[in-house]
Order: sequence, then structure tokens, then C-alpha cells
Amino acid sequence: MEIASVVAAMVGQRWRAGLSVVTIVAVTLAPGAAASAADTDTETGSLDRAALTVLGIRVGGSETLDDVVARLGPAQIWRTGDAAESLSHVCYRVTGASPGVVIWFGSSNAMSDPKGQVNHIVLYGDPLEFGERERCAALDRPLSSMATPNGLKLGMTAGDARRILGPGRPRQDSVEYSDSQRRYLGPADPRYAHWASQVQCFPDASRPYFDDFAHIRIRLKDGRAIRIGLSRNQSWC
Repeated sequence: MEIASVVAAMVGQRWRAGLSVVTIVAVTLAPGAAASAADTDTETGSLDRAALTVLGIRVGGSETLDDVVARLGPAQIWRTGDAAESLSHVCYRVTGASPGVVIWFGSSNAMSDPKGQVNHIVLYGDPLEFGERERCAALDRPLSSMATPNGLKLGMTAGDARRILGPGRPRQDSVEYSDSQRRYLGPADPRYAHWASQVQCFPDASRPYFDDFAHIRIRLKDGRAIRIGLSRNQSWC
């Protein structure tokens, strides 16, 4: 298994994904896109519904790796790393595509809420890029189903990405997007009482909040997407 670290700085907080094959994608929202509804509800916002969902699984949402297995079929869930470096994995070989696609789901254990929350999804157009493919269960789905609701998919061009997500941040062999939003909890949220009591965490304890980070990276080869990575984490206190 090829091992390296993909590290992102998140407002003074570090998280680490333990696989070199874990690429990360981010969504850039237009200025002012954080509407008041998004301030109080982690389940709303265009980055959730449009760009960070594959096969009905949304990164950074309520789905867990157990939910992935329940939806897509039996598969091994395994874990690497310790403490803040801990990452749980489950993956599938897409048998309905040629020459074969791997979809990988990951949970950043120390930061996942609920426990086992899906924080990362990566689509690999070349299954040889994924060093643990022997762990992957078979998934008989067409390649056309391996896309986000807003149209991010393997084989797309950089121009397609710009039309869907905007200009992004072009790199030598990829285009990247990122977004950070502060989301406030309202008194009706079941988490409100707990976090409102953490007076050391917030300037105004009556307005507890978390920072919500989304990332997207689309890797290109010969002008076409060969890897799409989606990631989303929440940071509290």
C-alpha cells in the first residue's frame, strides 16, 4: 500500500489522511453564499447537495461507513493510524465500468460526528492508483452513476469543472476548490445545550458555532479527470 500524508491546515487545526491516493476536492461558494439557513443547519447549503454527494452518500453529512456498507453491499471496513491520525476506510471496485473504477470512502475518526461519519470520497479512474484494491468489494454499477448531482464525474474536462464550480485554483495537473463556512446553532438544535455550556469556546456562549470545511480536487491527465476527491470536516471549539 502506498502511504503518504495529505495534510490540510484548518484554522489552526490539522487533520491527516493516511493514503497518498486520498486526493481532496473543495467547493468555492460565491461571496455571501452562506445564507442564514446555513448558519443554523449543517444539512443545508449547495456544497452538500450539489458537489459532495456520490451514490447518495454525502461527505460531512449524517452518513457513516456503516451506512455505506448497508447501501452498497458488504465490504471490509479497516482502520489505519492512531488518535488524531486515525482513518477508517471502505472501498468498492466498480465492475460495471471499464477498465474499472474504484470508489473509496474514508472517515477521519477523531473529527467524525457522528462516529464513523463519511468525511472523504475519492473516485479513481485508474484502479492501479489505489494500493488497497484487494480489500475492495465488487460493486455492479454503471460508470454514469459515479457522479455528483451537479455533474462532477470521471472523464470530465477542466472546462466542465469551471462551468459547474467556477474557475477554482488551477494546478499543473489538477484543479482545486475550497470553502470554509461558520455555522451557528439555534436553540432548537439538539446540540445547542451542550455547546452553549462550553463558555470557554465562544465569544458569545449563546451563539455556539462550528467551522465547516469543504475541499475538492480534480486530477487531470490528457485533459480529462482521472481522479476526483471530495472532503468535508467540521471543527468545534
